[in-house]
Amino acid sequence: MGAVLDITINEGDTFIMVLELWDDVDNTLPTDISADDFKGTFKFGNLTIPMNIKKLTPAVNAIEASVQYTDMRDLPRQGRYDIDQLPVGESFRLLEGAVQVSKEITQ
Repeated sequence: MGAVLDITINEGDTFIMVLELWDDVDNTLPTDISADDFKGTFKFGNLTIPMNIKKLTPAVNAIEASVQYTDMRDLPRQGRYDIDQLPVGESFRLLEGAVQVSKEITQ
C-alpha cells in the first residue's frame, strides 16, 4: 500500500499534482525514476478518468499527474484515486486516497 492522501478537487478545473520521490526522510537523496513508467486513475463509481503522467526534467525524481478540465466535468461528489510506479516487471502503489469534489457553480 502506498501513502494515503485524501484530496479535494474543483469540478471543471484542470487537475495537476506534482510528486517528488526521495530515498531518505531528509529529502537529500533523489530516487532515480528515469527508467520507470507511471499510471494514475480517478474512479467515480463507474466513471474512470486516466491521468496523464509525465516525468519532469531536469529532475530525476519528479512526476506531474494531470487531467484536462474537459474531463473533469459532471463529476459525482466523491471518488477515489491512485498513482502507481511501474519499474520494469513490477508495480508499486505510490499514492492513493479519497477524492472530494467541490462542485462547479459558474459555467
